[in-house]
Amino acid sequence: MLIVVGLLVPSDGGHGLLSIKSLSFIFTVLGAGLFVLQQRKLSVYQLKVITFLGCALAFLGLWALLGAFYEETPSNSTIDQFKVIWLTLSVVAISIYLVSQQIISFATLLKTVVYANFLYSCVKVAAVVLHLLGVFDVLDLMTRLGMRFMSMQIVGTLFRLQLSNDIVTPFILFFVLQSEKFGIHWSKKFRTLYFVISIFAIFLSFSRFLIAAAALGAALHVCTWSLSRVIRAIPVFLLIMFMGAAWIGMDNLYTIVERRILSSDNEASDQTRTEQIASLVEESEKFPFFGKGLGGYVPNYIRDDIILHSYEVQWVAFLMQFGIVGLLLVIAAFSCIALNFMSLPITRRKLAFLCLFLVWLLSGFTNPFLVSLASGIVYSLFYLSGRELSIQERCENHC
Repeated sequence: MLIVVGLLVPSDGGHGLLSIKSLSFIFTVLGAGLFVLQQRKLSVYQLKVITFLGCALAFLGLWALLGAFYEETPSNSTIDQFKVIWLTLSVVAISIYLVSQQIISFATLLKTVVYANFLYSCVKVAAVVLHLLGVFDVLDLMTRLGMRFMSMQIVGTLFRLQLSNDIVTPFILFFVLQSEKFGIHWSKKFRTLYFVISIFAIFLSFSRFLIAAAALGAALHVCTWSLSRVIRAIPVFLLIMFMGAAWIGMDNLYTIVERRILSSDNEASDQTRTEQIASLVEESEKFPFFGKGLGGYVPNYIRDDIILHSYEVQWVAFLMQFGIVGLLLVIAAFSCIALNFMSLPITRRKLAFLCLFLVWLLSGFTNPFLVSLASGIVYSLFYLSGRELSIQERCENHC
């Protein structure tokens, strides 16, 4: 339920206790807690998970106290960031525990994620189509529902629609491409439908980062193929590209590229990020070692009137909030995931996963979604996929 809610329900900017995301998280944690309590004794692995969560709670608690120390940091900002990071870490811990203890399989977890993402992409594409047909105004509806989204003209009457959930689609697409390695064999009909719908959903997001991540994920997937298979695929790829360009039209294609890459809107967007970096670095220099704490923000440069601590260049925001010491601890936590792909023997498949994980981390320079319910699901997939690949290699070496 938590995974489905996390991938289907976009952020509304609020993290109230009675929101569907908060309620699904509370029920999930209670269920996991009751499961652990009904065990007669704790296993070594359970102790490791509890220790990890305890250390994470201590880390967040210390930086929350630091945030509360500064009068200019509102308590609701500190609490809000605490909850979002704790939500992210809890999703990772619970997912890893359930799979590692064979309560559920990694294939089951991945299927749930893919089906939920597919449903979300279908709803998004269908909503845009119905809007274009004049059935209802999807932008007005989302505004009334309090959803947070980005929109702009793409070409003609076609418009951009990007929500917080879209950040995960290019990465889940890569896992679908690699799914057979994890024992999942979807039908050709479903795979084709998923690829088409997810590509349309990514295109409608009209995000340079998401489109680039999807293209890189496809290229990394091809890098895991044999040379003969790559050579056979080149004519098919060129034919698809030619047919796509012909269907869109060269004039429309030029308009799309110009609007997304060369327009004044993009220059303004890049300039905004440059200004954010300058303001955040200047603020972090006042608190170099431990930062301003959870919920910290730059009073003279606020990007979001509702979530004051939210910035697109999230890594620089982390530097301002956690300082050098805290940021090194955050990087160490992410390194635990990356190390799974660096165990010997190092293969092209592992390197492909590692590269895409690093791309995911780079999203912290373009989007404020390094920590969220959906992000926790992505971290779980990367960690567990590295673990699964290592297990498969050990089995192959001993068989």
